[in-house]
Amino acid sequence: MKEEIFKTIFEFNPDPIIVFNAIGEIVLINQQGKILFGYKEAELKGKRIDFLMPAELVPIQSAMRFNYVQMPDHRTMGRDFEILAKDKEGRKFHVEIALSPLPNHNDGLFIASIRDISVREETHRNLENRNSKLQQRIKEIENNTFLASHELQEPIRTIKSLSNLLEDNQINKLDAQSKTCLRFLNESSHRMNLLVKGLLDYNRTGINPVANEIEIPKVLDEVKEDLNFLVEETGANIISDRLPQIYGFETEIRALLQNLISNSIKFRKKETSPRIRISANKETHHWHFTIKDNGIGIPDRYQDKIFEMFYRLHPRSQYDGCGIGLAKCKKVVELHNGRIWVDSLEGHGSTFHFTISKN
Repeated sequence: MKEEIFKTIFEFNPDPIIVFNAIGEIVLINQQGKILFGYKEAELKGKRIDFLMPAELVPIQSAMRFNYVQMPDHRTMGRDFEILAKDKEGRKFHVEIALSPLPNHNDGLFIASIRDISVREETHRNLENRNSKLQQRIKEIENNTFLASHELQEPIRTIKSLSNLLEDNQINKLDAQSKTCLRFLNESSHRMNLLVKGLLDYNRTGINPVANEIEIPKVLDEVKEDLNFLVEETGANIISDRLPQIYGFETEIRALLQNLISNSIKFRKKETSPRIRISANKETHHWHFTIKDNGIGIPDRYQDKIFEMFYRLHPRSQYDGCGIGLAKCKKVVELHNGRIWVDSLEGHGSTFHFTISKN
């Protein structure tokens, strides 16, 4: 009965299976094995299993088989190193082989369950190739954006200088419409200058970063000092729980904290002093940081979009900016193998979350 069960499982198994003895002679091969290698059973029976390997690899793989039969166990070969097989037409292909002694047999028989992984390997290589090309294309786009942004600075400075000169020397000779046009020109050149600087700053993020230990409390103190004028002007109260030391890119982490804190101050309620609380929790693989404020909040439908480049939730007449800050925050967090998101209720403040990988 057991023999019948074994024969059924052996013959109808979806993977090619070969039974071989201690000296490597093929004893049995199932239907899938015949299909994979292209031989009839009579052509293989009694031949060494090395017959199904490329000649140049026979010495290495024979030595591996010899070592296996000395100390047989259940193991899979071909995951950590390449194993090649060869069919009747001479086609070479990568295989993964699961080896085990034949149960209830004391005459030194072994089972090799073989899986053709050449398609998987080819798919993996194609994906790696496409990913490499994609990364190269992204780098080209970033470089082109950086160069274009840098080149735009000079004509913007020229426009700004000429408009200032016109305003200083000719303002009394201009009619109301011309003065309005001049004002629009100054405002537009100022916004363009901010936009170009924002793009340059965004594209510099993550270029040749140096990782080291970062004392987050120390970095936070430096950020508060940089924002001191804005803090005093708005009466902002920035408090923090006990913050950790992490491993990462200090310049980028500093920019991340400064962007999120300055946003919490900027998007405050009228006649309400900003209250901002910063905390961190240690998780299995990440540090989880939160920055909570009592600001104007963000509607649900916009909470994913605000991290997109150039996305603005409010008109410039209400809140200045060019829509790059949160996109940069996202880039910094992803540089640290983390993610960023926001929980918010319109009119009741926001809590920005981000994770930083421990590794």
